[in-house]
Amino acid sequence: MATTLPQGTLTDGMSLLVLTAMAEAEDSLGHLSLGRIPPLNEHLKNSIGDDVFKLCGDSEWQPRCIVMTKQLFIISHPGSTQVSDQIPLFEIKSCARLAGQAQIEGYSIAFVIDTVDEGYNGGRQYVFAVENEEQLQSWTQAIKKQAAICFKQHRNLSIFEESQERARKILRTKTWQSTFSILIVGNFVVNICQTSAAPFSNQTYGQQNVVLFHTFDWAFTLLFSVELAMNLFGNWITPFFESNWNLFDFAIVTVSIVCVGYPSGPTWILLLRTLRLFRIIRLFRKLRVLRTIITAILASLPIVFNAFVLLWLVAMIYAVVGQNLFSFRSPKYFGQFDMALYTVFGLFTVGGWLEVAHAVKDPAYGPGDVDPNVALYFVSLVLICVWILVQVVSALLVDSFTQACRHEERRALVDDEEQRMRKRGFTKVITRSPLAPLLDNLALFTNVAELSARIQRLFEVISSQSGCRELSRILPTSSKNTTLT
Repeated sequence: MATTLPQGTLTDGMSLLVLTAMAEAEDSLGHLSLGRIPPLNEHLKNSIGDDVFKLCGDSEWQPRCIVMTKQLFIISHPGSTQVSDQIPLFEIKSCARLAGQAQIEGYSIAFVIDTVDEGYNGGRQYVFAVENEEQLQSWTQAIKKQAAICFKQHRNLSIFEESQERARKILRTKTWQSTFSILIVGNFVVNICQTSAAPFSNQTYGQQNVVLFHTFDWAFTLLFSVELAMNLFGNWITPFFESNWNLFDFAIVTVSIVCVGYPSGPTWILLLRTLRLFRIIRLFRKLRVLRTIITAILASLPIVFNAFVLLWLVAMIYAVVGQNLFSFRSPKYFGQFDMALYTVFGLFTVGGWLEVAHAVKDPAYGPGDVDPNVALYFVSLVLICVWILVQVVSALLVDSFTQACRHEERRALVDDEEQRMRKRGFTKVITRSPLAPLLDNLALFTNVAELSARIQRLFEVISSQSGCRELSRILPTSSKNTTLT
């Protein structure tokens, strides 16, 4: 089925500009809008009875209705009860008279609203023209006043929440991060020295070292326990345990406390004391480059697991074949299955395989002769396992590692944006885009014909609301007069 759309209709290469135009659809598609305009008793200020125009593009003014409630600045089309766009008041960065190129097609009395970059509207700028200076002053003052109130309400935290925010800020400071990075390195060095001095613990000089190292253990354990307690308090409690790094910190500090409480004990205490050396891994969390590498490696392991399984199965097959062929000739290498499997994995390194080949060679062949069975076994093993399967595993690992690195880079960008938003005083991030209802509706199609019909209907609505002239003006030339099949 082919559906021919009117001039200005998009194909599957639709742009964000077109989607923005779709978002301002008529209330006949009310389920695609941002909801209905609140009742009059919730309006702090509205433009009923006044002429208000919104700047669309570079120089075109279109009539709009604007409403301000306690939390939102709402934009709609005249005569419509549906919200076409909205601005959370606490995300308004500034509201002032439009300066510079204000006299556009005769509209010289206008004000501009700037939104924060990290918020719901993504830093968009809105320009509105009003009839006179009185309306201009009234709107700008009302918006600035209510935006300031909403900002304070948005930051209205309890004492516990304020303490948590303060703890998180301390944990994110460079001084705190640098100090504990130095402590981690120092603790690692002390643990190495303690391990090196262990053989001399029975001597007088060594006993003094035991006391010194025990004091270091107490000091480091106390400092790291304080850090863990602050982290647990600042991210109370679910966010703390959702992080694998926090779980790792919790385990290491718990092991350190147990070791300090039992300085000498059974073998399992010595094993736990050895685990404290892994605290150095925490540096990977503090250094983004190392953290990205480790996280990418861990994320790529599940992807290459199937290739590892295949390599393992082929190795076991060759171990069984080798044991059946060569166990009586060389019990050292192929006497038992585990020995044969160990030999096969050693052959994967292509090191010493000639020695193994000579050991399993049939004595009937002379020094200059080649045993066909041995040659077929080792050549096929090298070709299949070493040159093909191992390379496939390496290629999959590299590819998945690259994708994981890109994912970590995107996450790092999100973290940077959240940090910038916190610096601006915001504690919440609104991730629901105003285009989300429209995109959700478009995504619910079963075939191309249904998608064509949905897009056709949208453009009929947009054409009746804003006219084809506005739509064709923002569309790329290649998307006009096209047929969607």
